[in-house]
Amino acid sequence: MRCAGPGNSVLRPRTLAERRAVAARAVHALGFARSTLVAEPPLEMWLDDTDDAFSEAFAAWPIRLFGLRDGEVRFIAQPVGGMYDLGELDGWLDEQLAVPHIK
Repeated sequence: MRCAGPGNSVLRPRTLAERRAVAARAVHALGFARSTLVAEPPLEMWLDDTDDAFSEAFAAWPIRLFGLRDGEVRFIAQPVGGMYDLGELDGWLDEQLAVPHIK
């Protein structure tokens, strides 16, 4: 089963390992991959387990954009007319990257 529209080449992951592999491809494709110049990645990608508990709790399917910080949901993008203003997410990410996080 495909995860999105007909142009999507990703099949729905059935295991956590498959989900991690899909996420890793997305991280590289979006340019968020770890740089050799940086001690740690600027962004972490969190994955829902195969039980989809986060997706169920936050109605994350078919697409929702969440920002998590220090283990808490801090940003939820709100669609308007079926579309997102990615400028809001971009601004939130810029703010988060400028502030040290708790380890």
